[in-house]
Amino acid sequence: IQNQTVIQQGDEYQKAAGTFNRTLRNFKSLLKPELAETCYSDLELDHSAIATIRNAKLKKLEHKRFKAADKDIMQKLDLHYNDTDSFTRITKQRMHWNIYVRYWLARCCGLRKSEIINSRHEWLVKQDDQWFINVTHTSLWQTDEARLEGWSSKSSNSRMVPIANWLAAKIRTEKKTDRPDEPILHIKGSCKEHSGFDAAYRREWRNALDKVGADVESFKKPTHHLRGEFVTSVAHLTGSVVTAQAYAGHSDPLTTSRHYFDPTRVKKNVVIDPLGQPLS
Repeated sequence: IQNQTVIQQGDEYQKAAGTFNRTLRNFKSLLKPELAETCYSDLELDHSAIATIRNAKLKKLEHKRFKAADKDIMQKLDLHYNDTDSFTRITKQRMHWNIYVRYWLARCCGLRKSEIINSRHEWLVKQDDQWFINVTHTSLWQTDEARLEGWSSKSSNSRMVPIANWLAAKIRTEKKTDRPDEPILHIKGSCKEHSGFDAAYRREWRNALDKVGADVESFKKPTHHLRGEFVTSVAHLTGSVVTAQAYAGHSDPLTTSRHYFDPTRVKKNVVIDPLGQPLS
């Protein structure tokens, strides 16, 4: 431990208290009283950082239910993001494409923000006339003009997610090189450059919400909300939260049901007859 950034960065977990709590517990388990023994003096530990971690408190978990948007609102947002000419105050063609991809990969496939940024063309797989996006680990990709750092998924497990054929075709037309590991997003330089696109994406998101008459306070986190819409749609169409959990890449079904699923959208006209007899 060389500094206190692990605790200072705790603010990033305000909306994911469980992640912060797990991280804090792991650190505290490593910083047992034995570290004060003289045999550990050669480790040159930062004792102020140790004290900060020991005194840190677990964050309160807030289980906020996901609430899907009105179908009319989502339909208007889909129309807006299907027409890239409607994007305002954006002049770079690369930025147009990145905003388009970020919306639709979250909307149609439920990908996380980091997964979208690190997505590759080799992830697109066709099986029996159906396209899938294979969200998996990536290796370093680098040319003279572009570089993406090595990355591994949050859940550490690969998953196959169906992707609409029209979206897969659109992505394939934007491929610039022959390399299979070319990023789907148009990025020059380090992937850290994407922070500029992130700010533009959020500005465009707010503009789109104003345009369709949506409440901005209910849509603060674009990717999180679009993942929730995706999970809710999958659960509604398949009748299975477990299927939605697999497509979303959650290791715990409670994460899916608590934070990404609106139970009010479940089909209510399902006939349940355990005896297999027609209902009178």
